[in-house]
Amino acid sequence: MRKIFLTTCVALAGAAVFARGAEEPTKTSNTAIIKKSESTFALVYQAEESATVKVSIRDEANKLVFVEVLRDVNGFIRPYNFSTLPEGNYSIVIEGEGTKQVEKIAYFAGTSQKRAFVTKLVGDRFLVSAPVTQEEQLTIRIYNQRQQLLHKETHAVDSDFAKIYRIEKLDGAVTFEVVRGNGKAELITM
Repeated sequence: MRKIFLTTCVALAGAAVFARGAEEPTKTSNTAIIKKSESTFALVYQAEESATVKVSIRDEANKLVFVEVLRDVNGFIRPYNFSTLPEGNYSIVIEGEGTKQVEKIAYFAGTSQKRAFVTKLVGDRFLVSAPVTQEEQLTIRIYNQRQQLLHKETHAVDSDFAKIYRIEKLDGAVTFEVVRGNGKAELITM
């Protein structure tokens, strides 16, 4: 697990470095959510500069259920345990100096759903992550808005998977299909 966190942090740091030519605002940050267990989600955060960062968790009714402020940070990995919260959909709001990002998660205790996540990074980059608990094959397919196949690759994995994909000249929505070894497919459109 630690290996995937380090890989993700390095990848996010690389994305932030390559994103310096991005359009306004000039300050950028990247986030990703990784499901660690049935009730624990890890927030990975990387920014260009050190700043004060406020992390808020809100329920479906937009009620604040948790908040913390981290001072003088440009990157971190923080676990958040939802076991004491009711099941449902939550938003994790990450606010830094000049940046605000919202990540959505679904918490349902007692279900061991292995859901893939796609996070839009700066520019033309997307982070695809999928929890893996045993050895299996993952096939990643990426489609444009006209459902034309842009990219396909297959990985034999035995631990959590995360990879950054760069999609150049994207016009409109992009769909990621993550197919597991048992044939179960997940479609995520951004």
